[in-house]
Amino acid sequence: GILDDVKVEAAQGTITCSVCRGAESSADNVILRCSDPSCPFPPTEGWHMQCLDPPLQCLPPADWCCPECALFNPPDLSGGCIDWPLTLDT
Repeated sequence: GILDDVKVEAAQGTITCSVCRGAESSADNVILRCSDPSCPFPPTEGWHMQCLDPPLQCLPPADWCCPECALFNPPDLSGGCIDWPLTLDT
């Protein structure tokens, strides 16, 4: 799930933000990776929550699509948000 991915990405630091090119992820600025299998971006690229336009204020509760893929797969916002602070400890 997305929380497991967040923990792995935060621990490995292998995902870089396609906007700012930063690789650091924190509880309030997680780097999200697109869940769409046909996403044109490589799996090493993601998006900081705060680099998105508009910025995300909370972690999506389910699979997340990048801005490009979201044009074809609108997000389901019915699930609400995961409460902060999010602990990234494994």
